[in-house]
Amino acid sequence: MNRRLLSALCFVMLAANAMGEEPVTFPDVEWEVRTPAEVGLDVAKLQELSASVGGAGAIVRNGYMVYTWGDQNARTWQAWASASKSMFSTMRSVKAEMVKKGLTSRADRIIDPSAT
Repeated sequence: MNRRLLSALCFVMLAANAMGEEPVTFPDVEWEVRTPAEVGLDVAKLQELSASVGGAGAIVRNGYMVYTWGDQNARTWQAWASASKSMFSTMRSVKAEMVKKGLTSRADRIIDPSAT
């Protein structure tokens, strides 16, 4: 896994945990798998989501792989470019919430390498 992606993923997971969310599980060499029902998700809604977005994707909840669709082995730069937008948007939102709760300061910056 790309080192930046892994770092971003760890940041988001740790930040969510710091904000009082449920404990998270970190993946090892392989993801631990749970069913959507085991983590409180509706499989019918996940199927609807995957049909509407197409391509390939995965849903991770609390560190468990709970739903995948499409070719998970496809490696394209378009997939990374698309995924990075969501990651950085999520990190900015988590950061804002952490600042609001006094868990960090605005001086601690999240750098979006895709920003121009």
